[in-house]
Amino acid sequence: MSPTRTAALTAACLLALAGCESGTGMVRPAPGVEVISDADAGGVAVLSAEPERPYTVVGRVRAMADARFEPRINEARAAAERALRRQGAAVGADAVIVDEAVVMDLDGGAIEPSMGSLGTEDNNLQRPGGAAYATRPVHRVVLTGRAVRFAD
Repeated sequence: MSPTRTAALTAACLLALAGCESGTGMVRPAPGVEVISDADAGGVAVLSAEPERPYTVVGRVRAMADARFEPRINEARAAAERALRRQGAAVGADAVIVDEAVVMDLDGGAIEPSMGSLGTEDNNLQRPGGAAYATRPVHRVVLTGRAVRFAD
């Protein structure tokens, strides 16, 4: 096996073992709430139940993260929660209340760069048995909720 092909296979294996993507998310601010792009998410709590303290909803948030292997779903959830905190901080929230947490199984498919880009002729990533084909499903964790600011 050529050194280039060995390096490509090693890179593909490392991508497959990574297991969890970083979380991504979005925020929909409430009317009149400004979005702060560089807000610190360190003080934003993630709650799974309604708080007893009075609060005001300052936005709706949604985040997701993927896990390549089932034992890493908890890591994907943690990544999605970090993304929720960032989205909540962007609208000045003290906490995010998770209204819905879903784990979806997406069909497997190509997960790494084509070997063809490294000098071979196999550019068909979706062909079963191809150079970069994965049949394992991807577990996507999706969290939706409300960004809230507590009343003083």
